[in-house]
This record gives sequence, structure tokens and C-alpha cells, in this order.
Amino acid sequence: MNTWVVLPAILILCAAVAIGVGAAAFLAFRRPWRVRCPRDGVEAQVQVDAVDAAKSELTGRRRLSVVRCSHRDPLTGCDEACLELPAETRHVVRVDDPPLRTVGIPAVLVPLDGTRGSEAALPAARQLARIHGARVRLLRVLPPPTTVRDLDEHVVAYSDQEAARDEYAARWYLRGLRSRLPDVPVDQVVRFGETPAEILSEAQAPDVAWITMATRPARGLGRWLRRSVTRTVERGAWVPVMSTPYGESSRP
Repeated sequence: MNTWVVLPAILILCAAVAIGVGAAAFLAFRRPWRVRCPRDGVEAQVQVDAVDAAKSELTGRRRLSVVRCSHRDPLTGCDEACLELPAETRHVVRVDDPPLRTVGIPAVLVPLDGTRGSEAALPAARQLARIHGARVRLLRVLPPPTTVRDLDEHVVAYSDQEAARDEYAARWYLRGLRSRLPDVPVDQVVRFGETPAEILSEAQAPDVAWITMATRPARGLGRWLRRSVTRTVERGAWVPVMSTPYGESSRP
């Protein structure tokens, strides 16, 4: 058998196994865990460094580290004993988990793109808020405004004027949805920027306990690209994310 054929095949096989092991470790640790702190018995949510976990798995020397904890912030003095707990004593955060300690009333964050399809998330958000005594926070993310010029390069509208108009229209739209949530408190937030980044930024608010958003069906390249917003949020969110089918929402 030709050595120059066998050797590359072995190297490719080893690389594939290593990639698979590293990817499995990354996926296992990329989402936050719910654990009970072994030091004082308080339920907490912890985020493990998934990249570091994947690297250590490849070297055969598992090395885990906590990068964020809802109970100990900052992590000063934490010996990270929760990482030594048996696997059955922890689980990835779920939507049906009760909210941890929050500042004020816990909130359900609902990102909307201004279409009826995205409003399909409202019934689920309302139900979640009613169960847990939470409030609903409606979020509309708009693209950053730009200065508008005519063909003669004369300024027609400055970016701050355009932003004010867009924000007013977005708040009017969100205000109109309050009637769909008659029995829960409702907040409304308008942000400018990249949609996934702004959703994740708003989700960092100390009272946000869940995210509920509508997901477009995965048919065709264009819709797959649009779904990447939901996937990005699911991968980067510190709180549980509930996805509902994107489509015509039913009005109560």
C-alpha cells in the first residue's frame, strides 16, 4: 500500500476526530447552566468559557472556567466549585426555568421587525409573563440613520432628524401592540444598530429573564439568512430563548 496515500488519510481522519471532539465540547458548554452553588446553596446561572473547554478537550486535559455567574458578580473569591458537580445536578437553561433574582419585576424581551409575522411571538410572551408575574418588553431594532442628500448633494435631512422620525414611528407601532397584551405590564424600547447585537445588548438588562421571538421557516437561502438572527441570539443569549413559528399571529 502506498505510504503517501495512507499517511494523508490517517492525518485527515485524526483531524476530523479532533474537530468533532472540540466541536462537541464547545456545543456542550456554549449555553449557560443552571446549578446550585455548592458553597451556599443558592441557585445560580453560570457561563463556562466554551472555547477554552474545547481547546482543553483536544489536549486531553479538561480545564473549565466560569466567565459569568448570576450569583457571584464579580467572580472575586469564587473557587468555581460548581464545575466539579456531577453532570446530573446541572442543566442547560430552559424557558420553563423560574427566573433567578432580577432587579425589579422580571421581563420577557420580545424583538419585533415591524411585520405581522414577528408578532406571532406575542401570545407566548403574554403566557410566560402571566405565569411568572413578569412584564413584556417590546423591542424594535432599526438600522442606523444616514444623512439624506438629493442629486445636487444638498442635504435633505440630517441623520438625527431621520432618527427622530424613525423612532417616533417605531414607538407608535409598539404602542399599538399594547392592546394585544391587556393583562400584563408592557415596556417598549427602540434601538438603532445591528439587529442581533442590539437584541443581545438589551437582553443584558438586569431584569430580562427570557427572550421570545418568531423564527422564519427554513426554506430557501434568503429565509435561511433571515433565520440567522434567531440563531445568533440563541447562541449568544445569557437567558433562555423561546422560538415560535413566524407567520400570521392570531389576535385575541
